[in-house]
Amino acid sequence: MKRWYVLGFAAGLVAVGAWLVSIPARDASAPSAEPVSVDEGEAPAGPAPAPMPAPAPPPPKQAPPPAAPPAESYTLSTEIMLEFSENAAGFTPGQPADITVRMEYSGDGPVTALGLMQDLPPGWAYQEAVGGDRPVVAPKPGTRGEITFAWIQPPVFPFVFTFRAVPDAAAAAPAPLRAQAVFRKTGGELRSAPAETVLRPATAPPPAN
Repeated sequence: MKRWYVLGFAAGLVAVGAWLVSIPARDASAPSAEPVSVDEGEAPAGPAPAPMPAPAPPPPKQAPPPAAPPAESYTLSTEIMLEFSENAAGFTPGQPADITVRMEYSGDGPVTALGLMQDLPPGWAYQEAVGGDRPVVAPKPGTRGEITFAWIQPPVFPFVFTFRAVPDAAAAAPAPLRAQAVFRKTGGELRSAPAETVLRPATAPPPAN
């Protein structure tokens, strides 16, 4: 009887082994039929949300317009009269030319301060004071454009003052001159009427009458 029991147990082992072999092995790469749960706090896969646009910077503040320069405060006066002495010889380009101004005073009371504003022609440069009642304050040699002279103690009127200027070598056109006296008495600043003239090149023909 033990023999049949042993033979039956062995046959059962063989049958179980055959059944195990017949079961196909599970492919680890195959997808699982069971749904995969999403962990809490983990967002599902999908397109990222578009970033919020940055706020536009405020427009820059415009600076206020510059303030207008203060108007000059002076009074025109006929008490001082200016005139240029005639230079019949004319000027030669590149060569020094002397310019003489005559100043007369017809007012009452003493002049306590006196100056002269002189506009040089384009292309001309101041050189030096050369004659007459020379001012205490004068421009530097080589100054162009507007030049200024000043007398600390005004000379006795009438008087003349001569200064020298040099035109450029190419300055062949007629040269306009303009001057104006600046003075004080007991009040504010006074200015004379401007004096004007034209210097002509020595080689230029005289203007037709």
